Amino acid sequence: MAALRAEKEEAAAAWAVEVAEEEAAEQEAAAVRLQSAARGRAARARVEAIRTEHREDAAQGRAVQVDPMKPTLTVPGTWRLKLNYDERFSSLL
Repeated sequence: MAALRAEKEEAAAAWAVEVAEEEAAEQEAAAVRLQSAARGRAARARVEAIRTEHREDAAQGRAVQVDPMKPTLTVPGTWRLKLNYDERFSSLL
């Protein structure tokens, strides 16, 4: 009987350790999520401040720097512009 009671107490202690470890892991994950959310809020606040500044500059008629446009399409016929012979003309004569 005493052996059974000791076995139950060991199982209960092991279960308590597992529960404590799971709770610690959950708390750590929650802390990481909070830090990540805080970083995201700070980044969004910086972007919004820059946008507000640009809006104010544009509203007052000042020049506002924008990102350059990247061409996504090619002009038809550009394949004809590739060089077939890339040597000096003196070598042809």
